[in-house]
Amino acid sequence: MRVLIAHNAYRSENPSGENRVVESDAEMLRARGHYVVTYVRSSDELDAWGPVARAGLPLRAFRSTDADDHVLDVVRRESIDVVHVHNPYPLVGLGFVGELRRRGVPTVQTVHNFRHVCMKGTFFRDGRPCTDCVGSRARAAGVLHGCYRDSRAQSVVMAATLARHDRVWDEVSRFLAVSPFVAEHLVRFGIPASRVVYKPNAVVEPPHAATTTRAGLLFVGRLQQEKGYDVLLDAWELAGLGSRTTLTLAGGGPDLDAVRRRASGMTSVQVLGDLVPEEVSALMAETEALIVPSRWFEGFPRVIVEAFALGTPVLASALGSLAAVVTPEVGWLAPPDTPSLAAALHVVVGDPEQARRRGQAARALYELSYVPEVVTAQLEGVYADACRELSCGPTA
Repeated sequence: MRVLIAHNAYRSENPSGENRVVESDAEMLRARGHYVVTYVRSSDELDAWGPVARAGLPLRAFRSTDADDHVLDVVRRESIDVVHVHNPYPLVGLGFVGELRRRGVPTVQTVHNFRHVCMKGTFFRDGRPCTDCVGSRARAAGVLHGCYRDSRAQSVVMAATLARHDRVWDEVSRFLAVSPFVAEHLVRFGIPASRVVYKPNAVVEPPHAATTTRAGLLFVGRLQQEKGYDVLLDAWELAGLGSRTTLTLAGGGPDLDAVRRRASGMTSVQVLGDLVPEEVSALMAETEALIVPSRWFEGFPRVIVEAFALGTPVLASALGSLAAVVTPEVGWLAPPDTPSLAAALHVVVGDPEQARRRGQAARALYELSYVPEVVTAQLEGVYADACRELSCGPTA
């Protein structure tokens, strides 16, 4: 098939696993013989915009002339069969979807978060999960609290954008939910279940082999509140495990300096900052367990699949998507509060044999469900169904 993948990459200072999923999807499709064109914009572009251009940014919710024209031109020139959108905000937009459908070219969207309802995309506010905008087309709570970029003015614009796009979603052929929890969210939002498909993230075989002797616990992710690093550090102190094992935190983010200051006074804790994927893989191959203490619902953190690929079990929050992805066979779940997580850390460290068995099960699950061949075959099936529906492309 001939596929156009469109994505608005997040700012470079906020590394996102979503950006890596976009790259991975393109690579996996090409590996199976498909022709793939990418159209990627970056929110970093906004730094070079002048005041006049910035003032016109809200209008992109209704007609992103340059993006729409580019997508439509590529579809025509490259004889594209299907357009696959990831994040459209703010520079890619969705103004081309209706015209593509009229031309008989389907659009599918991978849904990584909860942006269809929540302008932040996280269902997280003031240190806790928040679903105040569920069922509200105006997203009034999000505007009141200035949820989008901590600005009421920008939140008004984003609320208008989402309200506008509530009508556009009817023209999208398929929605690819990265977890069962996200799929359920989309159906509650009003999208027919027949147009929602669970398609998890995949990772290629890791560059490092898992070690037989493992030690220490590992956190990998952006250092910001919703990721739960603060709950993890509190739990580490309460558990008092510093004399028995180590805790390593890898990742950048807005709170990196604050985390380093706090960790400097803690026993057996090291903070490494941003690492390249190969360095993360090497750490994960040697660790006893990956800790994912998120305080928001999450979509499906790619780092969990990376851990499974290396036979590393996962201790995650019993919240949202994580509660469905991390089963008792491959890890542990704990409520995202300090006492519960501290108790769970003791369980993980206290039974290495149990951790080893769950790691083996995690690797088996990866081979069954998350290898590129399996996930890309799912994606091919979605493309084929969407094309058949519009009587287009090579499957018509």
